[in-house]
Amino acid sequence: MRHDFEIEQRLKNSYPLQAVAHADRVGGKAPIPIVQARTLERLAECLKGTDLKFDELCAHVGMPDVRLDRDDAFVPLREALMVEEEISKATGDTLLGLHLAERSGLGALGRHGRYISAAPTLGEAINRAISHVSDHIIGARLRMMRAGPNVLWCYELTPSVTVGRRHSNLFSLVLMRDVIRLAAGKAWMPDEILLEGPPLHDRQDLVRAFGCPIGWNAPVTALAFPRQLLARPLLQRAELQGEIAPGMGGSALQRHPSEFIHSLKCLVRSLLPVGPLDLSLLTRLSGLPARSLQRELGALGLSFSALLDQGRLELALELMRNPNHSLIDVGLELGYSDPANFTRAFKRWTGVAPGVYRRVALKVSEKTESARPAAAAE
Repeated sequence: MRHDFEIEQRLKNSYPLQAVAHADRVGGKAPIPIVQARTLERLAECLKGTDLKFDELCAHVGMPDVRLDRDDAFVPLREALMVEEEISKATGDTLLGLHLAERSGLGALGRHGRYISAAPTLGEAINRAISHVSDHIIGARLRMMRAGPNVLWCYELTPSVTVGRRHSNLFSLVLMRDVIRLAAGKAWMPDEILLEGPPLHDRQDLVRAFGCPIGWNAPVTALAFPRQLLARPLLQRAELQGEIAPGMGGSALQRHPSEFIHSLKCLVRSLLPVGPLDLSLLTRLSGLPARSLQRELGALGLSFSALLDQGRLELALELMRNPNHSLIDVGLELGYSDPANFTRAFKRWTGVAPGVYRRVALKVSEKTESARPAAAAE
């Protein structure tokens, strides 16, 4: 109990090194908690030795059949953690989040992880993780605080998530450790970790993964490390290979002034390739009654149909930048089985046919790419 009190006092007396970049509520309705679908990509491997099937388990908890290998696909955090909780109960693995993160590594973050890994120093890598956390998860925040000679890097999950919190906390803590190892080396261990909840009976793997004292019943999930590590260069920086990293468009809050609308749009875009998207499905997954959802959209000058059209247009433009995607495939991803219907819709959104838009866009892209070597030579 004494240790718990000291943790509480330390957090109260510390002050932020980095402004909080993601809050549960930003000037209005709280965002819908969602997470990158990619983080679940290797979860099926955890079912070995059981009679459970991953697809059936997802269907049982009501999680949509979203593709898990796409950086831009999100799933409701509630349903994702319900799946993890069911697997944890079936396998007896109380540290499922830890084991999933160890299997996945920073690759679970997709482009977001590569952007973090391309930073020049550890301090910049952590700043990228903090500032662009909503490219990975909405409904949680990261922040750093001073704690004497150390820094506490904290992960805070929204209180609205009640099922499977431990899995989310441990998953994030392992990835935070792995970010620091980019500069400190593969064998690095934190000075201390803080965890929500009472001590776990089976914590052998927890000790193996972090090798340091554990503070239980903490108000946040966090790890402590020496402040001087922030200035260290990364031992091996990732190469972005010309891709547009999510963080290059400014901070998450600058790009998305309303986190509620951002979370809703991410969910809509992820669900479009799954099948017909109606208001009842969106209300169930968002946890909002239909009238409340429509009222929130109306307050922002939107309707459900306008939200769908925006999501379809944004997804269409992104897919059409890739010449390997045929226009028929693009239409199917947006939920149009008839190419003519997709063409009519695209003309309504943009004023031009999709084929015309693609030819112009690819020409502009080619000119931009050819200009880069010349600019670099200067």
